[in-house]
Amino acid sequence: MRIPSLLLAAAIAATAAAADAATLRPSATVDADVVRVGDIFEDAGHLAEAVIAPAPRPGRRYVLDANWLADNARAMGIDWRPSSRFDRIVVDRPGRIVGREAISEALRDALRLEGAPAGAGIEYAGRAPELSVPLQAPPGLDIQSLSYDRATGRFSA
Repeated sequence: MRIPSLLLAAAIAATAAAADAATLRPSATVDADVVRVGDIFEDAGHLAEAVIAPAPRPGRRYVLDANWLADNARAMGIDWRPSSRFDRIVVDRPGRIVGREAISEALRDALRLEGAPAGAGIEYAGRAPELSVPLQAPPGLDIQSLSYDRATGRFSA
């Protein structure tokens, strides 16, 4: 009679421990600059508001794999272990991409105000510019710190 009681007690303890364990969410959408434990794990308890990672740039996403998740869960004291090496979560942040054309148009307008010829072209040093902004960001672009050299036609902004 004693062995079945011990088995029952062990089963209850195992069930209680499993109930306290965090569960990996299938995906996470964040609208802040940081990812919190509660964004990644259900049942995170008092750790739900703790910051675990920087958020992707607006309009971007990244994948956190089983190794990263296990290492960070262990470091933060979260009761979670991957069920396989294929466990992962995709974290995305809504946003919109402001492309090269919109940036070039805003630059042309600002350069005209500084005395650049109306038909002047814009050539970028390095990669073409692209901005990621949150969905709630106001429309339009604000060119800041514009420096235009009329003699050479060079500018920085």
